[in-house]
Amino acid sequence: MKILFLSRVPFEAFYLKNYVDNENSFILTDERFFNEYTLNEFDNTICFDNYPENKNVLKKAINIIEEHKIDSIYSLEESDIERAALLRRIYGMKGQNIESALLYRDKYFMKKVLESIVSLPHFEAVDNKINFLNFLKIHDFPVVLKPRKGWSSNKTYKISSLEDVEEIQNFSNCIVEKWVTNATMYTVDGIQENGLLKWFAIHEYDQNILESLSNGSGGYSMMTSEKMQDKEYVRKVKEYTEKIIKKLNNGESFTSSFHLEFFENDKGEFIFCEIASRVGGGKTIELIKLAYGVDLAQILYDLTIEKPVNFHALNNVPKKYAACVKKYKTNKMQTLKNSWIISAKETLRTNNSKPVNTNDTEGVYVIESENFEDCKEKVRYF
Repeated sequence: MKILFLSRVPFEAFYLKNYVDNENSFILTDERFFNEYTLNEFDNTICFDNYPENKNVLKKAINIIEEHKIDSIYSLEESDIERAALLRRIYGMKGQNIESALLYRDKYFMKKVLESIVSLPHFEAVDNKINFLNFLKIHDFPVVLKPRKGWSSNKTYKISSLEDVEEIQNFSNCIVEKWVTNATMYTVDGIQENGLLKWFAIHEYDQNILESLSNGSGGYSMMTSEKMQDKEYVRKVKEYTEKIIKKLNNGESFTSSFHLEFFENDKGEFIFCEIASRVGGGKTIELIKLAYGVDLAQILYDLTIEKPVNFHALNNVPKKYAACVKKYKTNKMQTLKNSWIISAKETLRTNNSKPVNTNDTEGVYVIESENFEDCKEKVRYF
C-alpha cells in the first residue's frame, strides 16, 4: 500500500518510522527536518519552508497522489488534519472528512457543537481587542486566550490582569474562555475504529500545565492515571468520550487516534477542555507502551494498511506506571544514574531566555515505576 504522510514533526517524533515501508512511503515535511528523514532512508521526502502555511504543500500532495497512485493519507500532527481531510475528499479515500476535521480543529466550532451535551467554561470567539474586553465586562479574570486552530500551547495565554492584556499582540481568530479553578486535568488517548471507541488510556497532570509557565514550579508532569484501576470511573470516562466523538464525527464513521483533555473539579464533575483527532504529545505513545504493553504506533499503522486489530486482546489496566516529566530549566545529565529513568533529553536554552510555551523545555524525562504512589514520588525527584 502506498501512503502519503503529512508530517510537520521532526523524524524523532515520526512515531510510525519503525513500521512503514520506506519504498512505498511518501513524506512531506518542514525543511528543518529534511535531512533527518533522508538520512534514515526515507528517500521519498520533500520539504517546504514555513510548512504549516505553505500552499505548495497541498499542490505537491496532489501531484504525488496522481503520479504514484497513493492509497492512503496519514497526518501525524494537528496542523495537517484539514489538509489530509481535503485530499481524501478530492480523491474519495477512506478516513476523516473535511466537515469532521473542522470540528476537531476549530476550538470555537468544537465547543459550540458540544455545549449542549457537556459542561465547559464560558467562551466566545474573538477577532480583536474590543471583542476580548467585552468578554471581560461579563467574566472576571483569569481567562485563557488561545488560537481557534492552535495546537499544544502555542500562543496560548493565561490572562490575570489588564497588564497581561497589554502584552498580547494578536487577538485575531482566537477564542477566550474562563479559567477553570480547583480542578485536575486528565487526558484520554485512544483509538476509534469506524466511529466506535475501541481502546483508551487515561493520564493525569500534576498541575495545570499552562499555569506552570508562570507559577515558578519549573515544569510539570503527565503520568499514567490510577483511575484506570477504578472500573466505575473508567466506565464514566468511556461514556463521556463516546458522546463527544459521536457528536464531532457528525454522522461519519472513520478510524483515527484521538486526544481528549478534560478537567475534573472538586465535586467530581467533568469540564471539557478540547479534543483532537491525533495522538497526544508529551511521549504519550511511549508512556502507553511502558504502562500497558500496548504499541499504539503499531496499531495505528496496522489500521492504516487495513490490517485487522484484536482490541479485545489489549491490556486496559496498567501493569506499571509511567510519567513524562518536563522541566523548563534543568541541570546537567546527573539524572541518568537512576535505572528507573527510561530516557532523558536535555537541551539548554540559549541566552537564558524564558520559555514561550509548555513545550519549550530544557529537560524531558520518561520514567517508570511499579505503582502509582512510587511514580509520583519519583516525579518529585526532578
